[in-house]
Amino acid sequence: MEWKNLKTWRINNIKLLVPLLLLSLLAGCTSNLEKSRSFKTIFNHYRDKEGVAAIGFPPGLLSLVLDQDDPDQGELKELMKELSSFNMLIVEEGLQTDDLRKDLSTVVTDFTRRNEFQDLFRIQSGEDDMFIRIQEKEGVVREAILMINTDDSFAVIDLRGNIEIKHFTRLVEEGYLQELTQLSELDF
Repeated sequence: MEWKNLKTWRINNIKLLVPLLLLSLLAGCTSNLEKSRSFKTIFNHYRDKEGVAAIGFPPGLLSLVLDQDDPDQGELKELMKELSSFNMLIVEEGLQTDDLRKDLSTVVTDFTRRNEFQDLFRIQSGEDDMFIRIQEKEGVVREAILMINTDDSFAVIDLRGNIEIKHFTRLVEEGYLQELTQLSELDF
């Protein structure tokens, strides 16, 4: 092959490769959420969306807000002591948020499956879905995802830390899940 033909062949092939390379880079960027290994990526993606209330704070801060004399909040106080991170996404009620709720529900469900979370608790009835999925090692929960998706509310809570499993049992038995979602109503 002559030098001139080789140069032309290389230029033509590079012209074909550049768009393919750009498409593959673009595909890699858009599928970041689907490949995420951290809930923080999901949290950061949805936190600024219209119709979403995002709450994230050090769990120790919550102990300042909870009523120290209320025995009903004792389990929440104990749980917060074992957490290193607390993040919550709440989709506000409204007709324009239906697609957002479905999208976030799918992303969270896929995230928990992909990262091998185990079902600890689940109730499904029609469109309503409530679950707690955990990543556990040697009897200690490292991360838990709580999702509540009903007609009148949608919330996803991510808890990280070294959490005893008994706290989740009590959260379910004593009805504290709804209290966790009501944290968005606290005045800070």
